[in-house]
Amino acid sequence: MCLLFLFNTIFLISGIAILGVGIWLKVNKNIVNMQHLIQFDSKDPYLDNVAWVLIGVGVFVLLVGGFGFFAAFSQNKCFLFLYILFLIIIFLGWLGGGITAAVFKSQVEDGMKEILLKTFKEYKKGNLVAIAWDYMQVW
Repeated sequence: MCLLFLFNTIFLISGIAILGVGIWLKVNKNIVNMQHLIQFDSKDPYLDNVAWVLIGVGVFVLLVGGFGFFAAFSQNKCFLFLYILFLIIIFLGWLGGGITAAVFKSQVEDGMKEILLKTFKEYKKGNLVAIAWDYMQVW
């Protein structure tokens, strides 16, 4: 029982950290300005979604951790089974993400190199690409 409470405490702290990073990415003025700058120049709408994904994952982890505390405290077999099911879903999500990252690692690296080289060739003082490169080097 103590081990379950310890595990849920770690889970709640992790959820709070993930949620905090997601909220920080949404409200930090420097990061928001850089996201808008990069989106405007690259026409890439997916950069803004990272913060929302982190917020969603953080809320889900917080809910699962809270549900784990409730299941452990009540010692209800149905709640404990649902809690284990949630943990299996999270584990499968992590496993799927790790496998996807391993499979597409070279494609992501090649794509990033191509994009960075293309934007670096367009570096001229005063344009959006130059501002983005300068910001990345200073930040």
